[in-house]
Amino acid sequence: MQHLRTYVAMTATAAALALGHNAFAQDDLDDLLADLEGNAPSAEKAPAAEAPAAEEAPAAEAPAAAEEAPAAAEAPAAEAPAEELIDTIRTYEELRRGAMDAQAMREIDEARASMEAHEFLEAVRHYNHAYKLLNDRPGSKVFKDECNEQIAEGLYRAALEEDRTGRRDRAIKLINQAVDRRHPKARRQLEAWNNEIDPDKYKTDVSEIMHRKNEADYKARRERERQHLKRARQLLAQREIDRALDECELVLVADPYNQEAIRLRDNIQRKRAVILKQEREVTREAMIADVDEAWRPVYAVDARELDDKQNGKTVTAGTGPNGERSIEQEIIQRMKDMRLPAISFKPPATIIDAVEYFRG
Repeated sequence: MQHLRTYVAMTATAAALALGHNAFAQDDLDDLLADLEGNAPSAEKAPAAEAPAAEEAPAAEAPAAAEEAPAAAEAPAAEAPAEELIDTIRTYEELRRGAMDAQAMREIDEARASMEAHEFLEAVRHYNHAYKLLNDRPGSKVFKDECNEQIAEGLYRAALEEDRTGRRDRAIKLINQAVDRRHPKARRQLEAWNNEIDPDKYKTDVSEIMHRKNEADYKARRERERQHLKRARQLLAQREIDRALDECELVLVADPYNQEAIRLRDNIQRKRAVILKQEREVTREAMIADVDEAWRPVYAVDARELDDKQNGKTVTAGTGPNGERSIEQEIIQRMKDMRLPAISFKPPATIIDAVEYFRG
């Protein structure tokens, strides 16, 4: 119990030092410490007050019952201060968090006002205080991000202001801090100032750098790539799609990021898709024409009229290899010989592919 009270007192003292500039939080912490100091003696005296009652028990009961009575009386008295102390710690923690959040918001408001008044260093100071007071809860993330961004912006703009007033050394120190905060414009501004101070110091020596276009291996590889791409274009013009695609892929195997080969391969694939679509449409039309031809009817005159005109003679087809057959027999034979073409859609083809095929 004594350890818990000591922990609360030390935590309260640390919070009081951290929030000493906040009068509201300081008053709450002082009241809380006073309450803890007032509750401590009562928690310790509770067992002592009940002890005489426990000692009078031996006069009326056995010595064994007299020893059990103090233990039974001290148990509830020990639990009550512990629960009260836990409630006090929870209340203090809620007060501490609320006070820190409120102070952080006040610091952010003052920082925004300082930024509008072009007091950039003062705004940076307030944003730093707010960032330290904010915790890592999800609701505080927006404000912490604002503090980070505005600190970098304040340092950058303060550096520009110092440079306009002729204090370049001070401006460079501030711009270095903005670079550390990853301001998007700070590094370029720092390089510009350094080049003004000593252009030769920060100049990169490229005299010994040899471009790869002058290397023999690079030249030989580029010549091979040009030859492959040239053959690919020639084969594409001759509608040799597969061979043209192979030539492009030979280039891409050696250089996967060759933009010229990638563009040519894309053109070949589009041309291949157009040719395959045309072939598919021609094949489909031919198969449909075969079906229409198979279902073409035989346009014969009425057999009874011919029979009357020919005096009861059997009407024959008169044409084809079986000219002696009757018209009815010829029709039956043609129906027996009819074969309808079949279109098979095997996996991985789906019903949607079949519908799209017949839609054309």
